[in-house]
Amino acid sequence: MRRSSSYLIALLLCACVSAPLLVRAQSGRVAPEKTEAPASTDTRTASALYEEVEKYVREKFEQFNRERVPYSKELAAETFAEQRAMAARYAKLLAERKTLAGDDLFYLAMLYRLAANTDEAREAFKRYLDTKPASPSEHAQTARIELIALAAEMEMLDEAEQARADYLKNQPQQPEGRLLAASVMASAYRQAKKYDLALERGREALELLKTLPAPKQEDKSERVESIKTVAALLVQLYTLKNKPDEAKAVVEDLRALSFELPSPALFRQSERMAASLGIEERDLKTDRASSAKSLPLPPEIVASEWIDQKPVKLADLRGRVVLLDFWAHWCGPCISTFPTLREWHDKYKEKGLVILGMTNYFGEAEGRELTPAEELDYLRRFKKRFRLPYGFAISETDDNDINYGIASIPTTFLIDRRGHVRLISLGASRSEEKEIEAMIKRLLDEK
Repeated sequence: MRRSSSYLIALLLCACVSAPLLVRAQSGRVAPEKTEAPASTDTRTASALYEEVEKYVREKFEQFNRERVPYSKELAAETFAEQRAMAARYAKLLAERKTLAGDDLFYLAMLYRLAANTDEAREAFKRYLDTKPASPSEHAQTARIELIALAAEMEMLDEAEQARADYLKNQPQQPEGRLLAASVMASAYRQAKKYDLALERGREALELLKTLPAPKQEDKSERVESIKTVAALLVQLYTLKNKPDEAKAVVEDLRALSFELPSPALFRQSERMAASLGIEERDLKTDRASSAKSLPLPPEIVASEWIDQKPVKLADLRGRVVLLDFWAHWCGPCISTFPTLREWHDKYKEKGLVILGMTNYFGEAEGRELTPAEELDYLRRFKKRFRLPYGFAISETDDNDINYGIASIPTTFLIDRRGHVRLISLGASRSEEKEIEAMIKRLLDEK
């Protein structure tokens, strides 16, 4: 697996992020502790206290990346624990004030939420909403979403459903808010074995996921996790209800969404779900991209250097079939695919196939540390040694890996003449190669 900014990636996968206290790093150095004012003299506003806690994790992870602190689950967990402790301390400070009203109650509730104090958070959100904040109110809508989640956690399904109804009656509404409300209720009803209600909310969530605009790259991991959760829940429910056709349709939607984002993780999940349901790959209908012109296009390539290829954008290659091969020079399975890629280039180049080898600078090769210039020279020699006739795009960042959701290599993307992803392949097996070549032929035959 490729190197990456592990703390920032961990941050992208988290639902909550927060503020600055210096902690012990793995190097053994102890950073200076921040001196805090006694609670009785801390007169900062409720919003200022919440904002400090809210940004804590983000700032800590950014600090760890700057200081090159190795990622560990233990250190990440410690950082979140510090955030919870800070949130509890500031919530106690706020609760002792005698004049809390309006938005101060909202921030108190949010602090309780970050402190994982569910009972106090639920009561504070209800107190805030009892003040009848005027609509439209983002804070009021956030409070209703939080109440849905809290009541569902506490198995108070009627209260959760009432909070959902209140959310849907008020403004502003964001698609993400409706999605969260539906998916939380679907999971809660599944837990309560109310399968028909769970299916109703689950289908609502999936339809929202299919119609949401493409996420920003920093929000993509969260979107992927939402899709995986909803799809898994629906397949489980349809299986319980003995509705195989509906379960298959969910897998087909999952496969199509994996192309549209794009996301190898969703593609892999669709493969596993199909296998668990006994569905053959050839029986899945996931070809929305073959005719739709309004589907999102894959991210543009980010490259600092090119080898045997003029700098090019995917938009410049519209009208051709493009194969993106994500690989690394130290990856044995990647190297095993080179003869096949060379064969495809020679066989299909004149018919419109363009292959681009997508790789990164890694700072080393064959046990030696290399500067970017030295590694570029190494890659030129590497390319000649393996007689690879197609171009390389080399990035000095992880942008392509993040944008395309690369978690393992080799990973292959096939993009059709309209610019849509039509196949994602993970690994280097012979069956994968047969599937890729069959799709290459199919896409080259399309007008």
